Amino acid sequence: MRINILNDTHWNSMGAFVAYREVAKSLEQDSVVSKPLHLENYEVLNVMDGGDLANMLSMNDILIDDIITLKPKYETAVKSAEVDATLFPNPNLLVVKENTSFSGARKLLM
Repeated sequence: MRINILNDTHWNSMGAFVAYREVAKSLEQDSVVSKPLHLENYEVLNVMDGGDLANMLSMNDILIDDIITLKPKYETAVKSAEVDATLFPNPNLLVVKENTSFSGARKLLM
């Protein structure tokens, strides 16, 4: 199973999942996080799209790729979060997540 998108500069969801598993395994050894999730926790979906390179070349209707995405099978405590626009002038460019299952949770900015 491929971990990249042919006509894109990014990993697909499978590539991101492989990287997540490796980071989580390393953090688990340091007792920072619990065990990483398994692929069985996700539904593997295929979407046809051009990717960002194809879009930049205006060829996304020609350079189409089968892009793998992962959809969680179960409800998650991690939700989208608001960001203070005074701290980040372009908050719409950020992906902000927080775990709402416990108080004092920190937000993750990507």
